[in-house]
Amino acid sequence: MASMAIDDIEAWKRFFYETRISIGVETALPWIETQSEIAPHIKRLVESILFILASLGARITPRATVPGQDFDERELGEDAFLISHHSIGTGDRICRFKHSYRAGYFSFDPLGYGGFSEFAQTRQMLEPAWTLPAQQALAYAHSLRLKQIQANASKYAQPPVTQEGPPPGYVFLALQMPRDTVMRLSPCDPLEFYRRVVMEAGNNGLPCVVKRHPCCIDPDVTKFLSTIATLPFVTISELSINQLLPGAERVVVINSTVGLEALIHGRPTLTFAASEYAPLTTRIADIDDIRRALTSPPWFDDVKVAQFLHYFFEHYCVQAQDENAVLRKLQESLSILPLKFGWSVERKTGA
Repeated sequence: MASMAIDDIEAWKRFFYETRISIGVETALPWIETQSEIAPHIKRLVESILFILASLGARITPRATVPGQDFDERELGEDAFLISHHSIGTGDRICRFKHSYRAGYFSFDPLGYGGFSEFAQTRQMLEPAWTLPAQQALAYAHSLRLKQIQANASKYAQPPVTQEGPPPGYVFLALQMPRDTVMRLSPCDPLEFYRRVVMEAGNNGLPCVVKRHPCCIDPDVTKFLSTIATLPFVTISELSINQLLPGAERVVVINSTVGLEALIHGRPTLTFAASEYAPLTTRIADIDDIRRALTSPPWFDDVKVAQFLHYFFEHYCVQAQDENAVLRKLQESLSILPLKFGWSVERKTGA
């Protein structure tokens, strides 16, 4: 029986040479061609994936995809494995990559992304995070927060910081794209959830700041905003997320990127649907639970949040330009293949 170490490049070259198998790669061209803020990062990652697979000696089958195919079943065809972009599903010879919550960071997951991912569905995957040294994690979280503020950084471009934000102490409600895939995880209609949050904030004397998703043009969201714009306790803001998060007494999302950014800013966060970061938030069980969530003392565990942030971004995700990290993710994902062809696999060279 042939054997190989998972991180031995020469062994991978021998494996691919002997088996002659091909690897399918979804090239994400429609997303790259949008020229959005994240397009250059996606392009960089896809180029890294193709280069690394070629350097390992793999035959590559490029595949085209279009937005809206997240739940379409991915067929392997003649390929032995598929590297899939922006998809959700099952399969033992598939790895799915997608841009994550910070610019340039990507997840690689066998099931998908957000609340659909294996990471979100398997609490045990977080266990290594709780072993990280507390002071190291806190220093990492502090540095990350400073980077966000100093660079006015976010997944999507933010307005420049040119004016003061609202007086601190408000409930910050961050709206999402109503038809975004992860909104399928919402227990009820998203706009109904937003209405109830605003109503309960007003009923309990809480000022409420609302920000629309920067890419949203949905007419139903426009109508919703027009109905709450005249309420005396509501402020609809277009300021940078990095101005609005620091002054929030608590942040409310369904499962938005803003929820993760709120944790970076050290703000107590309330979530209504599954996400990768949900365990670090106060969960709203159902729409009738909103009042309790808004009026109970806010919960935030500095150490746990810091450990999560460090583990999520430095171990679970990879940066597009970090080819060594991308290589490790691909080797780990592809390690099922040698086993299927009768090779024994060691997790590390010399192990």
